[in-house]
Amino acid sequence: MSVDAFAKATARATDVRAASWVAVEYLAGPALRPSVYIERGGRLRCQALLGYRQLLDGLPPWVGVIGRTYATGEPSVAHDVSIDPNYLGVAADVIAEACFPVACGGRTVGAVNLEATRRLRPKDIARTERAAAALGARIAALGGPLPESAPQRLVRHAIALATQHDTAAIERAVLAAAVDVTPLDSAMLLRREGERCVPGRGFGPLEPLLMQAPPATVEALAGYVTAGCSAYTVTRTHDLDPGEPDTIRELRAGGAASLAVLQAGPDRILVVAGSATAGLSTEHCELLELLAAQASACLRTAASVTALRAQAATDALTGFGHHATFHRELSEAHEAGDLGVLVIDVDAFKAFNDRFGHPAGDGALKLTATALASGLRRGDALFRIGGDEFAALLPGVDATMSLEVARRLHDAVAESTSGLSVSIGAAVSRPGEAAAGVLARADRALYAVKTGGRDGVAFDDGRDGVAFDGEPFGTVG
Repeated sequence: MSVDAFAKATARATDVRAASWVAVEYLAGPALRPSVYIERGGRLRCQALLGYRQLLDGLPPWVGVIGRTYATGEPSVAHDVSIDPNYLGVAADVIAEACFPVACGGRTVGAVNLEATRRLRPKDIARTERAAAALGARIAALGGPLPESAPQRLVRHAIALATQHDTAAIERAVLAAAVDVTPLDSAMLLRREGERCVPGRGFGPLEPLLMQAPPATVEALAGYVTAGCSAYTVTRTHDLDPGEPDTIRELRAGGAASLAVLQAGPDRILVVAGSATAGLSTEHCELLELLAAQASACLRTAASVTALRAQAATDALTGFGHHATFHRELSEAHEAGDLGVLVIDVDAFKAFNDRFGHPAGDGALKLTATALASGLRRGDALFRIGGDEFAALLPGVDATMSLEVARRLHDAVAESTSGLSVSIGAAVSRPGEAAAGVLARADRALYAVKTGGRDGVAFDDGRDGVAFDGEPFGTVG
């Protein structure tokens, strides 16, 4: 095909694929195997190819010579493919390869590739460059590369959703997907809390309008899906429907000209809105229903994962963190700043167990844990680190506050109905001290209480030794 005929044929191409076939037919010849790849959905898709029975498709950027050319926007010419680390071979007889980026609207949208079973000549390389330039110009004239269809985009969103196990991340992804597969530009998730619904998370330019909707409007939106149906805008006019609830009409008047409302699981409702008067179709509704079903399944999975993680991180008897959780959170809290550590022993618990039995012992431990927790401040954390041992982390305390909290915990147990008493050792982190150091000092203070007769509180300041509650500092041991 001559340059003239190629230019005319390219100008007559009615879509990207047709223009791609013109390019490969222009490059075709004995020992030459041309192909065109255009990006769609984050991968390079083959639009036309000659000379192969089997092709490589769905190339990720940077993979192969074609992927490298697309990712860098720079041409690649390999006169010996055997020494090019990026070369992906389909046929063993290929000797050389030339690849040029296809540019449209200032960005790279694909690549024109030419493989050869002989040495590439300068005119082969020049023709490949000309084909890539002409193809890019024709794609621009056609309005750009053909985008993925809404169903294709929905599948990609569904795959991405399936990899998420965090509720917030799933909700954000669902809202972005809902906007991507419809002509609308904003979305919101309503969350059921008992008998009422409240705005949970929003997305898009209409987010403020949706998230600040009054309770009556929220209930009216939720009312559309109470029977398991979906509701959506069907006309291309924003004329207010006289039969529509006043609260919904107010929402439309505020800028939400188009609306879709769908159930997204037992405790969430998906609301999709747009400021333009875009009539939604049954096809749009079907896509949103599939998205809502996927979202519901992912949110259930996330809730289960969260519950399992919480179960794995807590002591089965008391419901507080266990030994491993304590040490992990000790390290994290110590890095955050000043930290108080309390180490707590239940006094003579073995004797209590021997006298009253294990069921009574378990009950007493639960009562003790509840009493200890009642003495903590907001933000403090309690852990059961052994059979009759507890620990507490007190962020942002000094020595005075640490002792005050320790006394409260001691007194709370004494006033409880557990029938037990506790010994508590306290310490506060010092500049440059490791987490293990402050824990060791709290342990040393606890040892001082136990050797001094139990049922008390002591503090180790790391300098003067240990102070018993109300007593001066002294050396331990």
